[in-house]
Amino acid sequence: MKIGGDTVELSKQYRVYFGVIMGVSYALVHCLFRLLSKEPIDPIQVVFQVAFFALFWYFVFFRLKLKIREKSIVDVMGHQEVSFYGVAHQIVKTSGIMGVLYAREKQLIFTPETTNFVESPLTIDFENIVQVEVYKSMWLVEFGILIRTKENRTFKFRVNEPQIWVAAIQNKII
Repeated sequence: MKIGGDTVELSKQYRVYFGVIMGVSYALVHCLFRLLSKEPIDPIQVVFQVAFFALFWYFVFFRLKLKIREKSIVDVMGHQEVSFYGVAHQIVKTSGIMGVLYAREKQLIFTPETTNFVESPLTIDFENIVQVEVYKSMWLVEFGILIRTKENRTFKFRVNEPQIWVAAIQNKII
């Protein structure tokens, strides 16, 4: 079962929120500069700026995507039995490593798209998983999944549809 699309992206709801926040932020900064230079502020111009930059962030910025080729996903997983899979970014400190996250009979496996600095894929045995939950960015945006193991290690993955991932992994660990 494939979870999510070929890219990791924010859901539509959060893209709208982010676009509006960016539009309002731009308008506030612009108004602040106008106040400091003692120029008049036109309310119609402020509304236009908010709408323009909200639409800009929604339609332009979020449409720029990096795709993982479907062929590479099949090559990565091989021909063994896979329960569920999807594209994911493993979060290491502040950076993300793009790849494929998939589940086999007893393991959850993350294989990065580029293997320049990784010798083998990351494997997490289902019997070692203590907790899996959705993690949120800034306490608002469902950004991915957080996996805790018996060894007190945590793994963060940015994925599409994190609720479905959590349910699928919890079914495997029970």
